[in-house]
Amino acid sequence: MSDQPTCDVIYNGDCPVCRAGIEAMRGEARYTDIVETPEILREHGLTERDVQYRLHVLTPEGRLVRGIDAAALTMQASPHWRWLGRLAATPLLRPVGWLAYEALAAILFRWNRWRGNF
Repeated sequence: MSDQPTCDVIYNGDCPVCRAGIEAMRGEARYTDIVETPEILREHGLTERDVQYRLHVLTPEGRLVRGIDAAALTMQASPHWRWLGRLAATPLLRPVGWLAYEALAAILFRWNRWRGNF
């Protein structure tokens, strides 16, 4: 692990699936849970709902990415998942990953609201 984080992953710790995914992928990034650090939302012009619906990543250059691109960067920061993150970011597979991510995000968002997680 390097001294400098590869990116800042902004996620919703109220979602048990999201929290488990982040725990499984922990690596060389900085991880910010909006439940524990809500001020990160204001700092980057995000709403709680933005992060409840999609994963967000702030790159070292200051670019904010979301969805499948954020998931790919998060995986690339993890030694065990780096290969999958690189694969998900390829031009050939990114559109398929985008569709799968968006479908899963919609399902998780509705499930979390139904369960009262937020």
